Amino acid sequence: MKQFAFNLIILLSIIFCLLCCISCKTTYSQKINIDKTNIPVSTYEDKDFIRVDGTKLVCADGSDFFIKGMAFGNTVWGNVNTEPRFHHTKESYKELKEMGFNSVRFYINYQLFESDAKPYVYRKNGFEWLNKNIQWAKENGIYLIVNMHVPQGGFQSNGDGRALFKNPENQSRLIELWKVIADYYKDCSTILGWGLVNEPVVQYVQNDEKESLKTWHSLAQRITEAIRSVDKNHILFVEKAISIMDDNHNYFSFEEKDSYPIIQDENLVYEFHSYDPIQFTHQQASWIPQLKETIKYPDDTKYIIESPHWQKQNTVQFRKLADFPAEWTEFSYTFSANDEDFSKTNVFNASIKPGFIDKGELLIDDIIVTETDKNGNSRILKEYDFNEDTNLYFGTNPEIPDGKSFWTNNDGHNKNGCYKIIQTKSWAYLTAPDYFILKKDCTYTISVWAKTKNLNKQTCYAEFGFDLSHSQKASTFTKDYIQQVILNHIKTIEDLGKPIFVGEFGCIRNCFEGNGGLEYVKDSLEIFKDYTAGFSYHTYHEWNFGLHYTNPDTELPNSKEENSELKEFFTELLPSF
Repeated sequence: MKQFAFNLIILLSIIFCLLCCISCKTTYSQKINIDKTNIPVSTYEDKDFIRVDGTKLVCADGSDFFIKGMAFGNTVWGNVNTEPRFHHTKESYKELKEMGFNSVRFYINYQLFESDAKPYVYRKNGFEWLNKNIQWAKENGIYLIVNMHVPQGGFQSNGDGRALFKNPENQSRLIELWKVIADYYKDCSTILGWGLVNEPVVQYVQNDEKESLKTWHSLAQRITEAIRSVDKNHILFVEKAISIMDDNHNYFSFEEKDSYPIIQDENLVYEFHSYDPIQFTHQQASWIPQLKETIKYPDDTKYIIESPHWQKQNTVQFRKLADFPAEWTEFSYTFSANDEDFSKTNVFNASIKPGFIDKGELLIDDIIVTETDKNGNSRILKEYDFNEDTNLYFGTNPEIPDGKSFWTNNDGHNKNGCYKIIQTKSWAYLTAPDYFILKKDCTYTISVWAKTKNLNKQTCYAEFGFDLSHSQKASTFTKDYIQQVILNHIKTIEDLGKPIFVGEFGCIRNCFEGNGGLEYVKDSLEIFKDYTAGFSYHTYHEWNFGLHYTNPDTELPNSKEENSELKEFFTELLPSF
């Protein structure tokens, strides 16, 4: 009898659990209430799809396929409720074909397919627009990689779209939208694949970087499962997380290998973007005010230093406090790697360390960093002839956060302006942004012009010299540097055993104004080819990065305002690439 009662309890428990599952599933469906009634009928019936085969892509006939792509930005950051009528036309696909491209990385904003006011109700505008582009692409032998550039929660790249990771509803909406799109186009072979989310920036959680990255891993896997439930034909393009950020906009570091989601899917490509160094590719970008300097490529006097870790500071006083100069006076300091134990350092940068200036002024101008080799040959590594665009980093004692540093045009060693430091009531520092590689067989001289006004000579001090740091990645700005950075990404993907796709690379238009932009693109493409990494150039039509420079919100692309040098280069190279 006891055994019967026990079995009955077990049976009732199982029935109860099943009913709960059914109830939950019904509630979930009713909550979402998907509405596809506005979507036009899909008429695609293709059968021949490009697929992943190990670490390469293959066509239906077994031949290899190498992605040579151009990005269509589609003004996804602007008017997102209507199709971008001025961004491109049917002729744009013909133009790309004639240049030798075979693919377009096609950016979309979720709001053209679904509005925040009516979640899960899908708009015909987005599907009609995509259908039109598919037809244009097909007529010119171009494949589309549809990339979710702006998902629910917002544009990711600058860290302002973390609502995607903080709000589960945004994730549910994104997953369902991908499922609807994938189901609609599951039999369209002009679409090469789906780019799940562009440049995800994840929310910092649990005070743990790895746990934070798992939020992207989990979301990517859920999107994959949703797409695969309706579409097993198309390739999935999965990106690494590019950043971890908290609510105070602090960034957190992580290992490259931890940034890629390990997705259980055979038809998958891993993707990274290549804009290194951003000081060059984004120079003078209006939305990054720190990048005011003009940089040329290649330049073996320009050092690119990644993640330098400060080790120590070496400074010397300008002079005895009683001798602070009232007129512009030059000071210099020479050192070498053999002066002290530099075994844990390999890079340095110039620094000024003023303190207790209070009501006085310290003026700084014309810092020069010179390198001299063992044979006595000297070269100037950097000359800071200060102006209002010069970037210097100023910091003060956080416990006594007084003090200001700014450029003034009313003085200067050459009467062209200088940097002025005032009101520091404790220690402070003014640091030049450029790091230099410390070579064991060289000596270095840092010189600076200085002048003071109304200093209390009993309390004030001012020092200058150099900060010593260590960087695991320090290189001159040449092709070797670009290759080193790209290989760090490629090796990670090779370990995952998947094809490699450089989803974005390119240069802002300033790079092509005599600063080596074309050479940078050429060297990058050679590296991609050497490692069989498909690519997509950013971008076709945009004022800053575009092959065409007209305003994509109001003007169609035309030959009068285009990067003709870059277009000729692509046309000559890509057909046989």
